[in-house]
This record gives sequence, structure tokens and C-alpha cells, in this order.
Amino acid sequence: MPVTDLWTELKSADKKIVLYGTGNGADKIIACLERHGIAVDGIFASNGFVRDREFHGIKVRSYEQIKEEFGEFIVLMCFGSSRVEVIDFVKRIMSENEFYLPDVPVYGDIVFDSEYYLNNVNRFNAVEAKLEDSISQKTYRDIIQYKLSGDVRYLFDSETTENEEESIIELADNSILIDCGAYNGDTVRKYKRVYGNKLSRIIAVEPDKRNYRKLCAFAENMTDVFPINAAVSEADGKVILQDNTGRGVHIDGNSVFDKERENTVDVMCIDTIAEKYMTDGTDIKDILIKFDVEGNEVKALNGARKLIENRRPKMVVACYHRNDDMFRIPETVFAIRGDYKLKIRHLPGLPCWDTQFYFY
Repeated sequence: MPVTDLWTELKSADKKIVLYGTGNGADKIIACLERHGIAVDGIFASNGFVRDREFHGIKVRSYEQIKEEFGEFIVLMCFGSSRVEVIDFVKRIMSENEFYLPDVPVYGDIVFDSEYYLNNVNRFNAVEAKLEDSISQKTYRDIIQYKLSGDVRYLFDSETTENEEESIIELADNSILIDCGAYNGDTVRKYKRVYGNKLSRIIAVEPDKRNYRKLCAFAENMTDVFPINAAVSEADGKVILQDNTGRGVHIDGNSVFDKERENTVDVMCIDTIAEKYMTDGTDIKDILIKFDVEGNEVKALNGARKLIENRRPKMVVACYHRNDDMFRIPETVFAIRGDYKLKIRHLPGLPCWDTQFYFY
């Protein structure tokens, strides 16, 4: 079956190409367009973000101004969002013009084009064969089709509900949660709501100093929550990170460091955390680990090797930070222990962020 991709299609497009949004995502998309010899003809922003400014030497205008000048054109969205008003605006644009949201990796430099897919098709097929249900198989295929085409209809078509997603993994009484990438406590709050008193202990791991302070404030009166200011990887050590980077803190660092925001943070592997917080004689039934560690998921899984081998924890693993996460994460887990069941789900939002593997 012939496989094509968005970048190839855009090279032969006969309409003006316009970007929706500015910032880091737009930088990445412009770089991909330039590699393929594709020019950008205009840029627009949401109302309230237009202002009197330029981006990459192009004046930022409103959608209405772009419509007035070009008539029909191709829109490339350059940022992610799950906000209802943004999704509604996207659907309006889609009803009026060709619309795509190019897939560019959050971390790493692998572009998911047809060559990349064909070079790894056997690995994708092997993961799909291990998926436990038809919803997972369809979701997996839809995400691959989205990554190739940039067509967000594949994402809309693969969305699941929060209630359905939360029902995938069941826990027994007296279980433990290890929350890797705990941010300000939002996922601790979620899992407390989902599992209630079944969670006897929650170890919440967050590397960013400001996020960690918020996490500690959130957990201040909770005797069952143990915050740890650390990054998670395959071995213990130290790493220099930038504080105040928002939700995402990447352990491999940023391309440009602000010396005033540097902070040395502990790096811990899950096996070390388990030895410290799970050896008090408590009769632990189930262990749930949530991995959302900004592209460091494979290393973090390798740092949980002993726990996976000996205790078979249930795991929720984000798989949208790097394009090879779509096969490397399952390959890593099944290489350690082959008796897991596997599902994948995508929660509402653009692009395919909030997409996770479930090992149980």
C-alpha cells in the first residue's frame, strides 16, 4: 500500500500556506517546511494574541484579515490545546479551509514522515498485535494516520472519555501509587478521586522547584502523600535543570540555559524509590506507576527493571513526547517482562498529547 505524508502533499499544494499560532511549535514546523522547500505565506493568531508584531519576519494578523487577503488557503496549526473555545475555532476553520496540525516531536528530532513509518512498519505492527482490544487497535492506527497526514479528524475519531480511561486499571485495597511527573498535585488529585481509600500511599515525584513547592502545599495535610523533589531516570545521580519551565521539565536539558534559573536536582530510579518507600513490612497489594516524564519514559522504565520483574506493577505511560515512543515503550516493557496486557487511549485534545499506554 502506498504511504504518503503531509510534507509531500504540501510540496505540490496550489494554495497559500498559512500558520495558525507562533512560538516553539511554529519554529519546528517552519524548520520542517524549509527542509522541504515550502514557503510560508502568512501567519495568524487567535483574537487577543495578534498585537502589532512579526514572527520569522512575517506580520502576525487575524484569521479574518488572512481570509480577506487570500480567500482560500491551507492552515497549519502550530500549537496544542484542549480548550473548548480553541477546538470550536479549529472546527470553524476546518469548515472553511484545508486544515492540518503537523506532527512535530515534543522532544527529539525524529519527524514522522512516510520514510520513517516504512522503516519501522514491522515494529508498529508488532505493537498493534499486542494491543488488547479493538479500541486500542483503532486508536493506534488513527494516531499513526494522524502523524503521517496531520489530519486532526483522526484524533477526533479516536478520543475516549475520561471515565472510560479511568476504568482501564483496577487496584486492590492497600495499593501504592508512584506518580512520576506529579506537577502540582493534579494527578495525585485525580488518582485519589478514582481509587479513593484503595491507595494507602502515594509517592509523588516532581523535579521542578516551583512545581514541587506547589505539590508540597497541596499535600501539606495529607499523611499518605510523600513528595520527592527529583527527576526519574535509569540510574541515580544529579542533573542540572531549569526551574520555572511550566509543566514540562526535560531531564536531558534545554538547548539554551538561563544560568539564573539553573538548579541541581537529584535523579532517582524507580527501583531506588521502591526500596525506600516500600520496605516497611506493609502488605502492599498492587503498585501503580504513572510515567509522564517529558520524553524520558524509556529510561525511567529501565530504572524500574527490578520492580517490574519482581512485582509486576501496573503502569500508565505517556507515549507522545518522542515519535519512537510509539514502539520503544512497549518494546522496553515486554523485554523486561512479557506477561503484561496492553491498551492505548487518547483523551480529547490537539495534537495527540494525553495519549498513554496502559500495562496491566
